[in-house]
Amino acid sequence: MKSVIIRRFPEVVNEHDIASPHALAQEAVLRTAFDAIMLQEIQDMVAQKKQLDIAAIILIGIGGSNLGTMAVQSLVYPDALIYFVDSLDTDYTYRILEHTKQLLHAGKHVLVNVISKSGTTTETVANFQLFYTLLCSYEGVRAHEYVVVTTDKDSALWQRAQEQSWSMLAIPDAVGGRYSVLTAVGLFPLAMLDLDIAACVQGAQQMYHLLTTDQSNQAWQTAKWIYAHMRKGFAVHNLFLFGNDMYNMGKWWQQLMGESLGKAIHVDGSPVKYSCVPMVSVGTTDLHAVGQQFLASVIPMMTTFITCTRTDHQLTLQENPLFDTLVPHMQKKSLHTIMQAIEQGVMQAYTEKSLPYIHLELYEKNMFAMGQLLQFYMHQVLYLAQLLHVNPFDQPEVELYKRQVRKNLADA
Repeated sequence: MKSVIIRRFPEVVNEHDIASPHALAQEAVLRTAFDAIMLQEIQDMVAQKKQLDIAAIILIGIGGSNLGTMAVQSLVYPDALIYFVDSLDTDYTYRILEHTKQLLHAGKHVLVNVISKSGTTTETVANFQLFYTLLCSYEGVRAHEYVVVTTDKDSALWQRAQEQSWSMLAIPDAVGGRYSVLTAVGLFPLAMLDLDIAACVQGAQQMYHLLTTDQSNQAWQTAKWIYAHMRKGFAVHNLFLFGNDMYNMGKWWQQLMGESLGKAIHVDGSPVKYSCVPMVSVGTTDLHAVGQQFLASVIPMMTTFITCTRTDHQLTLQENPLFDTLVPHMQKKSLHTIMQAIEQGVMQAYTEKSLPYIHLELYEKNMFAMGQLLQFYMHQVLYLAQLLHVNPFDQPEVELYKRQVRKNLADA
């Protein structure tokens, strides 16, 4: 792989009774990066909205509707002026609303991109109402020009968009929210930030070809490795990311794994025997919070470490004997070199303690590498669903609380 290198410890697990993978049937999910018509529609919409001189993007969505965009943006372009409105936390939303109001009051324009596959997500609709009302108070009869709705064709939101003349982008029918980052859900707002979505798509396409033509198929090999450890009782899978700007990638992965694999029953209706809870840690911060617990291995846990070979910036310590007396051997070394020493030390400690881990190394933080990484993990989770015999596209238990919410709102 051009931008992603994968290693495992232990390299071999007892896999003698794990069958070879059969072809993944979810081609619509895995081949979204090859949809030239969809990509052209996105580019046309970007060209249209760029003419409005947009100062900031307000992305209103939750879960799969925004986590993929957050993952890519925070890793590749952390300084972008984009606000993610994904909570009904009043104080959090109020602050974003006030920032938006200040921009509008200064005569600047914002684009509201509301994303919901069903078009009826409670949090998303409530926040959209708030921000659209604000938009109307400043843009008047032209407010509709500053809205892009991304939803299923013929959803309730799609129908409202047609009535109100809001611009629309369709989410492919067969693509669920947590798999939609390489559709208009993720690619449109990223393109509005002037990020190179063509490179992201190329990375995803290359990864697809690697995983479907190369016999080593690292998505299958790592899925098989994870499944073997689940069967041994490893009930937690920790994605340990060395880089603060990778945290949102962890949250995207956590939802992908948690909602796709955390099922109570197999597809044949029998109870699920094996599962694991996905969690996210960030190095080096969490080494000083829960590193002790991880290395003590009281709870059986497998880990995937993600590191990056290159950084966008360099910070090097100048030689100073005063500080050499505090921590020896750091002088004239870059922070990245010190970080790499810590990364290696952690994995060496895991090896010494016989704690299982995968090491995924990104060569650099760019759109091509992100396309590869997103495609890799979508393949991996579908292979895991195949091994676990669960449906990776539904979330029946989530519907339980949604029904209660609707009842509570009616009673409020």
